[in-house]
Amino acid sequence: MDGLFVKRGTANTASLEGEAAALCWLGEAADVGGMPVVEVVSASPTELVERRVAAGAPSVAVAERDGAALAVTHAAGAGWWGAPPNGWQGAYLIDHSYTPTVAREAAPGSWGAFFAEWRLAPYQRQARDVGAIGPDEARFFLQR
Repeated sequence: MDGLFVKRGTANTASLEGEAAALCWLGEAADVGGMPVVEVVSASPTELVERRVAAGAPSVAVAERDGAALAVTHAAGAGWWGAPPNGWQGAYLIDHSYTPTVAREAAPGSWGAFFAEWRLAPYQRQARDVGAIGPDEARFFLQR
């Protein structure tokens, strides 16, 4: 499989089809000047095959070009904060990183509220549950 990158996992360690859906979704913005995204060749519950990306050299011009393309990708946006990739429902797991998605009716009205509730709070709860932080610290964050 020369020129390809193959990622393997199990249903317990990765949601490779969810990751593929997210990559394809982000790639849609490349058609209108957004950041190029790796091409998904195939995806299954146990394998994700991507076309390898050629290495490049950093420069000011590359940083400016990529920054502008990334802004286009972000501007393409989603329907709401935490929306799942097109064609995907529910959360997905990439390695050990659980990425919940948010139903439209449950979506917070701002990026900050979304990030606090859906990206930070789950880790805060985990930290509390394993004793890495105390109940007072957890309560301070989780009540906000």
